[in-house]
Formats: sequence, C-alpha cells, structure tokens
Amino acid sequence: MSSIPPVLYALGLLQPIWNLPLAPDPGKNLDDRTQMKMFLNLSQLAYEDAPEIAKYFGAKENADLKWTFASENFISTTNGKDIDTQAFVASSPTDIIVAFRGTEPFNPIDWATDRQVEQADISQFGFLAGMKQPGAKIHEGIGNAFVAAWPKVKDAVTKCDDPSGVPKRLWITGHSLGGALATLAAAAFKITEGREVTAVYTFGQPRVGNEAFAQEFNDALKARFLRVVNDQDLIARLPPWEGVPQEKWTPLKTPTVPLFGPLPPLSLPGVSVERYQHVGMLKWLDKCGRGHRELPPDDYGNHLEGYVPDFAALWNLSSFAAGSLGKEPEQANLEKGLGGTGKGQLCNPRLANHSWSSVGTILGPGYLQRIEADGSQDETLSP
Repeated sequence: MSSIPPVLYALGLLQPIWNLPLAPDPGKNLDDRTQMKMFLNLSQLAYEDAPEIAKYFGAKENADLKWTFASENFISTTNGKDIDTQAFVASSPTDIIVAFRGTEPFNPIDWATDRQVEQADISQFGFLAGMKQPGAKIHEGIGNAFVAAWPKVKDAVTKCDDPSGVPKRLWITGHSLGGALATLAAAAFKITEGREVTAVYTFGQPRVGNEAFAQEFNDALKARFLRVVNDQDLIARLPPWEGVPQEKWTPLKTPTVPLFGPLPPLSLPGVSVERYQHVGMLKWLDKCGRGHRELPPDDYGNHLEGYVPDFAALWNLSSFAAGSLGKEPEQANLEKGLGGTGKGQLCNPRLANHSWSSVGTILGPGYLQRIEADGSQDETLSP
C-alpha cells in the first residue's frame, strides 16, 4: 500500500514518473538533468511501500539492467512517538541505491522529528564517530531518526555489495527530511565507515548541522553532493540561515496573507536555535527552471533572522491574490526547452512548491517540472 493518499494522484496534484529506466552514470556531470530526474524519481519512490518499490525494479526496463530489490531491504523503524524512518536499498551488478523517505504530510511523527530543532553534539551519535571536527553538532531530531534506521541500512548495503570484496558504486538520495537523512548516511558511510560514496542527490532538504559539521562534511563529500532547491521552497531554507545569531526562536513573526490579514502568532517557547549551515553543492532552480550555484543576495532565506518571514513575500501570494499570473516577457524564450511540461507556468509567481512533482495548479511547478526545463543557461557547479 502506498503511503501517498491516492486522491493526490487522482486530482493531478502529484505526477508519478515510474517509467524512467535506472541507469546512473558516474561519468556524467553531477548536475546532468537526466541524472537529476532519475534520482528525483527514486526519492519519490521512497514514499511508496515495498510492493510498489518491487514493481518498479521488476519492470522490464530495470529488470533488463539487472536491478533487484528484496522486501527485507525496505527499512521501516518507529518508536510510535517521534521516530518513523523509512528507506529502501536496491542493487545491480555494479551499483547500490539507498533512498530515504521524507516528511509525510499526514504523519504527525515525521512532523515531531522536524520540530526537534535543537542541536546535539556528534559525540552522541555513534554513526558519526569518524568525525573529528571540534564543536560539530547536528539537528537532534534528524539525528535520532537516522540512528533508528542506520544499522539496517548498513546491513542491507553490506549484503548487496559484491561478495568479491570490491565495493559497488553507492548512490544516496532523498527528498525533504529524506534528503537530510541521506546527508547523514553519506557521512556515516564515507567518514565513519571509510566506504566510498559515488554521489548524493537531495531535493528540498533542510539544513542538518552547524558550521563545524558542514566544514568536515564538505572536506570529504562536497564534490559528490548535489543539493537541489526548487525556487522558493521554504523547507530548504530551514532551520535558520548560517548567518543568524544564536537566539531564542520565539515568538515567530506573525505571517500576513493578502485578502485574509494576519494569521495567529506562532511560537516555539524555550527552543534555542543555533546556527545551521548547508552542505554540498547547490543547484538552485529559479522560477524559470534555470540552474544557479548560489541563491540571489535578496533571497528571503538569507534574511530569516530567526523568524518565519511574511507569507506574502515568502510565497508571492500578493501576486497571486492580485491575479497577475500571466506570462512574463522572459518566458517566451524559455518555453522551447520545456519539453511540453508546464508550458506557460514555469515563470509565474506561485507558491513555494516543496513537492517533487505537481501540475500547474495553485501549487505551481514542482521539482520535476523545473528539472525538465532547458538547462542550457545553467551556471556551472562550484565545488
């Protein structure tokens, strides 16, 4: 049974992309659009349960590539309170895929994990025993969620490896919370276990650790780590930006929505939020799908200052409320590269879409639609 409510597919709010053969190529650029789409597909597949995952790897195009998935390599761990972690491991004669499930919108345990924003020293987590950077800390909730799954993930990868002792190529991916878990998996395999990681692809992941953690992680893995962000996706800009001074994150700024006025104030009483810093190389896809290696200087993620910003600025709701959803002049030159997906919609100011794929509804283009845009004007990555 899928963990995704079927009504989302029925309404066209999410688009399955199962018909994509799995052939990762370490010789391609890390930000190759086909490769990005392939791993986005796998990060979506992680939201399904074992029978659906088995169907994907059992499909002819993947069976011909000799991919296998065993039901025991669907990993699910929960304590019923604040930990509910899922992942799957699949393999071919040359490659191993590890994909982590992200936050499920109707799963309160996942939301409880996300809310544990306080940092914990890496010494509390055995899977990071190989890290030596003084003062390195990670998000406590995400760390605890990974601890629960790590022994099973490690065991599944070991069983999938070549019995000759030569490790297969290891690829790791995840969307949202799943991307944060993929980050910790990469650190555990490469820094603690000494096992090579071929590449990591994350989509809309939150920040995982502080500056000390990011420094050691990037020394080991930055050139193999691609962090993809869809335009104004809020989740990819939380917890607070690395430049935010350490302070109490309460009260949160009251958001204002056009036509509706201010919403009730939100707060996280007594939660001290330390500085967080992203890892890896950034592939920021702007509203027209062009790839950039940095966020623009005026991006709201650079000015959170410990607060949730005004919703109108955050989601461009003022433009939406005013009905200014027509094409922008620059769009005409970009539609040629859209491949029939999302035409007339990519350059519209819409909601900050965190989903991997959605049609051009009020949600606006998802990760799939932006990845399918023309990449000819992309900036080169910066290791």
